[in-house]
Amino acid sequence: MYIKDSSMYKQIAARMQEGNMLARLHFILSAANLFSPFLTKFQSECTSIHLLFEELAQILQLLLQRFVKFDELKYKSSAQLLSVQLDSRPADL
Repeated sequence: MYIKDSSMYKQIAARMQEGNMLARLHFILSAANLFSPFLTKFQSECTSIHLLFEELAQILQLLLQRFVKFDELKYKSSAQLLSVQLDSRPADL
């Protein structure tokens, strides 16, 4: 059996023809880069529950920086990051 005859190859080839596939792959790569250090740190044998809050707060900060202007995030505590308004849009959009 040739690779091109396999169902998995055909599925991947069909998906690659979709217009937004490149954007999807970039999103997956970006998410992997964001979460990899976190997963590596917390998959170790040692107890690290005491680090969890700060690490999750850092991930939240990094995620929000992708969608929210820096001025809205600077000087905010971890708890304040949870109350950042995400649904408001500038009038010029």
